[in-house]
Amino acid sequence: MSAPDLSIVLALALSTVALCAVSALAWYLWRSHQRDQHVAIEQTYLDLQQRQLTALQRDVKHLSLRLEQYEAQAMQGEVSTAAPDSKIPQATPYNQAIEFAKQGVLAGEIAQQCGISRSEAELIVSLYRRPRTS
Repeated sequence: MSAPDLSIVLALALSTVALCAVSALAWYLWRSHQRDQHVAIEQTYLDLQQRQLTALQRDVKHLSLRLEQYEAQAMQGEVSTAAPDSKIPQATPYNQAIEFAKQGVLAGEIAQQCGISRSEAELIVSLYRRPRTS
């Protein structure tokens, strides 16, 4: 082999090695980005779970205090121990969603207004919407 042929082979080999290195670096960066996105999604999910857990803990504490007050009043004879009037609807997101469904509001709007999932809103709409009269 002559010197020019050897330099061409060496240049081709060096180019191939450089191309492999650049490809490996690009693949590594892509995988790192994918991992970062996955971690961000998991962190968002964990944050949501933490907020829900905190809200539930707050609700349990509030209900415990109300129960203690109710028991104390019952012990003093200030409150009837009979069951509260069950005709008064509780203002839960689901009761609000039912009322919206009865009014003909669409499932997407119900989900947004009541803070429930779209599938829950669709179920409520399918169960409680009033039949259309022509």
